[in-house]
This record gives sequence, structure tokens and C-alpha cells, in this order.
Amino acid sequence: MSITTAVVMPATRVVPKAVNWGFGIAAVLCVITIIGIPFLLLVLVSYGLTLRHLSKHATPRVLDQARGAFRAFIGHMPKHFDLGTTNVTGKGITGTGVAYADGTVYMLDQGVGAKIPLADIREWRWEIPGHDRVIGYGSERVAAALHTAAAKAQARANSGLFVSVKDVEHPEWHFHCDDKAVLDRWHEILTQASEGKL
Repeated sequence: MSITTAVVMPATRVVPKAVNWGFGIAAVLCVITIIGIPFLLLVLVSYGLTLRHLSKHATPRVLDQARGAFRAFIGHMPKHFDLGTTNVTGKGITGTGVAYADGTVYMLDQGVGAKIPLADIREWRWEIPGHDRVIGYGSERVAAALHTAAAKAQARANSGLFVSVKDVEHPEWHFHCDDKAVLDRWHEILTQASEGKL
């Protein structure tokens, strides 16, 4: 039996293009008019709040879609099943997941699903990379906060369960997760499965 892959769930755009264009035009109008310069900060803050609001409300919807699509890909609801969401650069958010049933590991990585026979798994590991805390004072505070936010986002993107497989086209699958308890549980599930105890 070999590894089977399929597109399970394409990425979903969180922010419609019209919202990006609308705020972009408002920002340009603020810059080119003398009276609009003080309002540029207001436009940028409202854009940030709009993005946060749209993202917050899109995540549960995407999670429900991913759960249904991943379950359909598997064909049944396995006993061991975890799911989350992850960002796909430039495309939006999509599902990420891992499941185990009957000697097969199912992975959902950036919307692409894989049925991986246990015999085709070379190794697995989990990782939650840390990030340094950055403190800034005065005018450096904003730059420090942006740097810290970027470091946290990068750490989250690189966190999760990594499964190396016997496949030239896609040698590693990634379940995005930064919850140590979930990752410990999956390490134990895969260990017991490989030992024939599950």
C-alpha cells in the first residue's frame, strides 16, 4: 500500500479583496489631501480591527468545513482525530489535521490530505520553537511589538507534529499545532501504533 494524497480543502480567503481595495483607497485619499493626513492613523487602525474581526469569525467556519472535508477524506470518524487551522501564505486559512485508524495515519497539511500506511512512516517528531521576548522603550516600543508579533507568528507556523515518510514528492507532512499536550498525545499514539499496541 502506498501513500495516497488529495486536495481536501482549498484555502479560504479571510478578507475579501473589496475590503483590501476599500481601505487602500481610503488610505491614499488621506495621504493626498492635507486634511486627511491626521485621519490616516484612524483608517489604518480601523483596517487592523476589521482584519481581526473577519479573521476571528472566519476561523470557526473554516474549522467546521475542514472537519467535514477531512472526515469525508478518511471515510469515517476515527477514534484518534485532531484538527486546527493554519495560514497559507497569500491564499487565506485552511485546515490542518492528523488522525489514526487501522494502521493508517491521515494527515491534513495546508488543505492537502494524505493516507499514510504506518509502514511508510520513517519517523515523527514534534516541535514548538521558542521566540525571544523583545522589550522596547520610547519610540522603539512599536518596532519591538511588531518584531515580537512577527516572532510569535513565525514560531506558531513552525510548531507542530512532523511526520517523515517514504515519498519523494512530499517527504514530510506537518500538523500545525502549538499545544504541547496535543503533541505529546500524538507522539504516544504513533509510538503505540508502531509497536502494534493500538
